[in-house]
Amino acid sequence: MPIEIQGLESIQKKLKTLDDALSPSKMRSTLLTVGNMVKNTISESFKNERSPFGEKWKPLKIISYQLGYSIGKGKNTHTKRGVQTKGFQRYTANKRILVESTHLWRKWVVSTDEDSVEVSNNTARTSKGYIYGLAQHYGTKNIQARPFLPIDEHENLEPRLLKTIDDYLGDKIGNLLK
Repeated sequence: MPIEIQGLESIQKKLKTLDDALSPSKMRSTLLTVGNMVKNTISESFKNERSPFGEKWKPLKIISYQLGYSIGKGKNTHTKRGVQTKGFQRYTANKRILVESTHLWRKWVVSTDEDSVEVSNNTARTSKGYIYGLAQHYGTKNIQARPFLPIDEHENLEPRLLKTIDDYLGDKIGNLLK
């Protein structure tokens, strides 16, 4: 006894729609959106002076300004008996952490191909040879870590960002199959 299945045309049409959505040009568009979500999360870290996981960045130290701040013509005007002077406090009051030149904050680039997305920063190495962004994110012997990348120490994506990306992709696929 032969069995005839009805309604396969609808399923075939949905599979064709899904296959078309996976074409290289459409995948690039989707991956670009995901890359921009990561880039925006990094930008929020700089705006809020917090890691993507919500940890407040360490405040700036006096040493951060010793080259850029001078009122006293050669004498130390940053501290008095180990306490920051009022003049130094006024000077640092409006200074934002890690945004002196804005290179690290604003030079993020999103690039894609058919099956991957890369979010990178082309801020150069410093005169001391270390890569500026990595030194700021992870810290060094003399630099406080101020994490801005949305990954933890095990290279897991920050959970809220992961959920946002997952929701975006789920909605995109769901809309294609309607």
